[in-house]
Amino acid sequence: MIITINSGSSSIKIQIFEGESSIASFHFKNYSEGNYKLEAELNNQSVDQEITENDYSNSVQFFFNLIAEQMQITPDKIEKIIHRIVHGGERFDKPTQLTTETISEIETFNDYAPLHNPKALEIVKKIALLYPNIKQFGVFDTSFHLTMPKENFLYGLPYGYYENIKVRKFGFHGISYQFIKNRLAENNYSRVIVCHLGSGSSICAIKDGASIATSFGFSPEENLIMATRSGEIDYSAVMFIKKKLGLNDDDISRLLNNESGLLGISGYTNNMKQLLQDYATNERAKLAIDMYINKIVEFIANFFVMLGGVDAIVFTGGVGSGSDIIRKMILAKLVPLGIRYDESKNAGQIDVPDFLDISLEGTKVLVIKTNEELQMIRSCAVLAMGS
Repeated sequence: MIITINSGSSSIKIQIFEGESSIASFHFKNYSEGNYKLEAELNNQSVDQEITENDYSNSVQFFFNLIAEQMQITPDKIEKIIHRIVHGGERFDKPTQLTTETISEIETFNDYAPLHNPKALEIVKKIALLYPNIKQFGVFDTSFHLTMPKENFLYGLPYGYYENIKVRKFGFHGISYQFIKNRLAENNYSRVIVCHLGSGSSICAIKDGASIATSFGFSPEENLIMATRSGEIDYSAVMFIKKKLGLNDDDISRLLNNESGLLGISGYTNNMKQLLQDYATNERAKLAIDMYINKIVEFIANFFVMLGGVDAIVFTGGVGSGSDIIRKMILAKLVPLGIRYDESKNAGQIDVPDFLDISLEGTKVLVIKTNEELQMIRSCAVLAMGS
């Protein structure tokens, strides 16, 4: 059996696989201050229960105790554990086994992803301490974007800032983009734009199978408008807010990461379904969605020109594959680029389970459900074959 672990700043997602089939999933959530829960699917049953802060803090031990009790899965039955690691810098361009040495190397990138890397590595270390015989591997979100050319990832700063401390655009969601790229491999599309739209969103331009540009910047914060993140914002505006309101660095981080985006603009929710439901009656809900759509279209148009046209546009992620309305609103603005789609094939298609082609003539318009955990397993299988 193989276990995948995807640790976020306020949640931990774990799946158990037999081969490429997921047989159980677990989602530990810190859903509000001081409140924790576990959502799980195991033994053909759904679990939704409150847990203590101690259970959440010790989620690794909690998880192993649970699967031993409920599924009779003991550590000796686990072939490997694969972790999603957000940031591998320029050092890690492929998955790697997590040893004392490689963990130390990854820790050098903690300052680049302070909300994600330390949490993931804390879990890696706990497992290594409790179950030292289980092999662990890391798959990096940044790896896919290391093919970007310098003119697309550098900032207009003195070049030494890149040479000495690697200030550059990195790009994330790379595991998802790798899955989509592989899904399209047999079609031989040379120029592809992928829109990964969910609570975290981004867009990637892929040419001949390689990332050449992304909406992400140095961190996930420089990007599209997201559920609670502001996306792109002028540095001077941030400094103005900080000075005017007497905020510190933690306040600014909380503002840009947790209080902005769809939530901040609407003033009441980051839930896309709710905002769409209120679109016609709530001015702020409409504004939030319109701003969200406009920023997506801006990046698509930019990448369209950069690629010299596009062979396929792909929608993925919880919103991208989950909302026919959002796809319709985006595609309506792409008509000047000559992109057409079949409205009847798109209408009513929510939570697309695998693959949907809504194209007319010309550019392919596709909806594909991503599977980052499956891609993590496949990437590590390729690593094993190459070793």
